[in-house]
Amino acid sequence: MFNHVPHHHHHEHPYSSSSSYLIREPPSPSPLPLPLPCSSAQHADSSCYFSDHGFEGQNQIPFCKNNRIIEEAFSRVSITPQQNTPDFLGQRSTIFSFDEQGHNINNNYPFLSSVQSMQHQEEEINNNIEMMMMMQKKLAFLNTNQQQQHCNTTVPMPYHREFHSNSNGVRIPQRWFQRSLSRVFDLRGKILHLAKTQCGCRVLQNIMEGLTSKEEVSVFFKELVVDDDNVVELMGNCFGNYVFQKLVEICSEEQITAIVFYATKNAIKFVNLCLDIHGTRSVQKLLEHVTKQEQRSFVMSALTPSVVTLSTHMNGLHVVDHCVKHFSGEDTEYMLKIVAANILKIATDKSGCCVIQQLVDHSEGESKDQLLAGIIVNAPLLAQHCYGNYVVQHLVSLKIARVTKSLMKHLEGKFVSMSCNKYGSNVVEKFFRDSGDRHSRTIILEILRFPNLPMLLVDPYANFVISSAVIVSQGGTQEELLKVIKQHSLMMRRNHYGKKLLGRLRKFLCHV
Repeated sequence: MFNHVPHHHHHEHPYSSSSSYLIREPPSPSPLPLPLPCSSAQHADSSCYFSDHGFEGQNQIPFCKNNRIIEEAFSRVSITPQQNTPDFLGQRSTIFSFDEQGHNINNNYPFLSSVQSMQHQEEEINNNIEMMMMMQKKLAFLNTNQQQQHCNTTVPMPYHREFHSNSNGVRIPQRWFQRSLSRVFDLRGKILHLAKTQCGCRVLQNIMEGLTSKEEVSVFFKELVVDDDNVVELMGNCFGNYVFQKLVEICSEEQITAIVFYATKNAIKFVNLCLDIHGTRSVQKLLEHVTKQEQRSFVMSALTPSVVTLSTHMNGLHVVDHCVKHFSGEDTEYMLKIVAANILKIATDKSGCCVIQQLVDHSEGESKDQLLAGIIVNAPLLAQHCYGNYVVQHLVSLKIARVTKSLMKHLEGKFVSMSCNKYGSNVVEKFFRDSGDRHSRTIILEILRFPNLPMLLVDPYANFVISSAVIVSQGGTQEELLKVIKQHSLMMRRNHYGKKLLGRLRKFLCHV
């Protein structure tokens, strides 16, 4: 008769070879902590130590009893230890232990589910560079044969790359290093395709920096500049635009002329390039290397009809600004005429108001007079607009006597309403600072003649105008302003804006 031995759940040591698989990786600075032993009473009905908790910490070790689930998970990854080569593409080592009794459990292993996606990323990277690696091997073989023919025993530099690990631990190329190719002719048929890929565009830029002969540059030019559709597509590509910018830097004037011709052949496509976030960089780089009159004519003929669209776009405005700064007045004459005819639409736009200010600064002669006339005529509307007021202030800051006089004439009788406007009040204060004493006194007298002057003293915006008027005025005009303020000071102390105005003018009121 055998004595009855009570059955207890037996837990193997987590590092025992009979019940664990170890995924090998480079040793960590400190060993993983072991889980505390678990009694059968606490987990009598549980098939996994962490079945209800999943992975609650990075160093917790789950005990599983289902061999099939673990084996299926391991069948998707390599557990063969390799010296100095971490498995799981850089993930930390994890130990799985389970006992002999298998029960169906449903544990989630988030890093195992992401292994396939990480391997897929690595495969895509390898596929992208396979063509370049084959080409490098071929060139190295050709160079070796040439060196052997000349009795040289030097070995060609091997192709290598540096890696960095992202947040998922996936190793991806960070920077490509490659010796300047002596025979770029072997790149024929591959340059355009490589220019549109992330890795290929970097390699091509490094190669193009080392080109010295016209023949080598011609290889790249003929591959990248085939026709107008090809050029426009390359200029607007998220990766190809960098190769295009590098190409423009090494091309001759004749080649630049050909590029400009193809790029501007279809005016609509060229304008769309200027509006594109990638295309505008290519266009601006191209304009930096436009030197001949023929090239400028191609560009202006394509841009001039759409100057209003370009001026009111956050990317297109840089192209217009470059043309005005670096092209002659004859080249931009028709463009400025169109801008002057649409001054109200452009000046009231967030991007357009910046363009107008640049056009005023860099234009000359009749074109500038037309711009100024258009702004002055529309000054009453622009002065009280959230963007247009900056254009009017810019004209006042130029301190051109005839311009200031014309502005005063068109704004006469409107300074009180402008003072009560959030944007117009800034224009009035700009007149006080830059227009001179005579024009400032004219504005102050118009304000003093306003029947409801006490209202201006407590207005959210007009109180700033009154404060600036007191500061810039002199003599009898200043005394009359201070007298009105002191007369209504009791009413002003009951108002938030009135109290602010009294505080700013305290030192002036002490002498009244």
